[in-house]
Amino acid sequence: GQGTYTILAQTAAETLGVRADDVVVKLGDSRFPRAGVTGGSRLAGVMTGAVYKAATSALDQLVGLAISDPRSPFHALQANTLVVANGRIASPRGDGPDVSVAELLKCVGRDHIEATGDTMPANSTPDDRYKNYTTIAMSVPHTEGDYSRHSWCAHFIEVRVDEDFGTVRVSRVVSALDSGRLYNPKLAESQWKGGIIMGIGQALLEEG
Repeated sequence: GQGTYTILAQTAAETLGVRADDVVVKLGDSRFPRAGVTGGSRLAGVMTGAVYKAATSALDQLVGLAISDPRSPFHALQANTLVVANGRIASPRGDGPDVSVAELLKCVGRDHIEATGDTMPANSTPDDRYKNYTTIAMSVPHTEGDYSRHSWCAHFIEVRVDEDFGTVRVSRVVSALDSGRLYNPKLAESQWKGGIIMGIGQALLEEG
């Protein structure tokens, strides 16, 4: 419901040069590595970075096989002369072979490529990783130093109050939001609206 499957599929697809529909995202299985909680876009920042690194590594392996394996139709070419797009690998100039990723793997006798990605600092200990992925208080930011990892916003709410009946009606909401690069604008807009509705609900309905 938080859109994690969507943005992870988009990230992998864009990096690998395949369609998002061709990417299968699997989450919520105890056999998989640990991940943090879904909330406040935390997984968006942590997991998309890991997926990007893994997909980049897989792409590098794919191109490496294409130019190094004697069975490949791209054997002996340079890496910068190949492009992967729409699930196919070819020369960007349009000359030479043009095959699907699956066809290339079959040519070189492979049925898969395996790669991993991680957004934890390189010097992280097993204990650091356990704490980061099992608690909120101990969560370590995935970016530190000179980089901002926060979104900012300002909300202006106009309300009308019926003094006779004691009712309040929200007549207008104006918001300004600075969220940096958006993985998925549609999901971000839904999150903005959901946050606004939640805030208004808390202000009008919560006591104390």
